[in-house]
Amino acid sequence: MAARKGFERWYGFFPGETHQFVPRAHVRQPRRGPAGTLRDGYHLTTDLVNRSIEFVEDLRNVDVDKPWLLYLATGACHSPHQSPAGWVERYHGHFDQGGTNGAMRPWSARRNSA
Repeated sequence: MAARKGFERWYGFFPGETHQFVPRAHVRQPRRGPAGTLRDGYHLTTDLVNRSIEFVEDLRNVDVDKPWLLYLATGACHSPHQSPAGWVERYHGHFDQGGTNGAMRPWSARRNSA
């Protein structure tokens, strides 16, 4: 565990292929109750970001000069690929032709010209 390696606080998950909506191996330090539920719209990435912000704010409220390191690695790029509904809706139709046969070019050009 990270706390035994010099880190004062740790929040995250251990195994690969962790469920993004219901992470069963979610470990907290300090331990608390569940962060949210699927019904509440819980997603692991949002939770990890929120906890990261909380850790930095907590430290700054105690010691503004203390150096800190925050390593934030989400599980979103690994299977299972479970995106929040808002992200799925946002990109609906963009990849209907696949990602390797030119479907990305018009989208990328619009994005880069903005």
